[in-house]
Amino acid sequence: MTGNDKDFFKTFLLTLIAFIILISCLIYMGEVSAAEVEVYGYSTSVVSGWVIVNNTFINHCPLCLANNSLVVGLKRDDEITCSYCGADYSFDGYDKMYSPRARLIEKEEI
Repeated sequence: MTGNDKDFFKTFLLTLIAFIILISCLIYMGEVSAAEVEVYGYSTSVVSGWVIVNNTFINHCPLCLANNSLVVGLKRDDEITCSYCGADYSFDGYDKMYSPRARLIEKEEI
């Protein structure tokens, strides 16, 4: 093999690996995406305190405006996290800050 053949083979392998990683990410994102996020459990926000809630939210982050980015249990089992900006929400839909910056939209509110 000449030097050009080795470079071509190396470039081909790197491109193939990058393609496989890209496809894997798209498949993972497809699993995350859903029109709604359903939760049932204790809410731990400063607004509602410790209450059991059963809510369905639209899968839209009000802070970064990303659609299909909310995941339940990404960081903790009792919270909803935006996989795009990292914002955390309690099961009642409020942002987990001392003074909540935003609230998720419940399905019934539309």
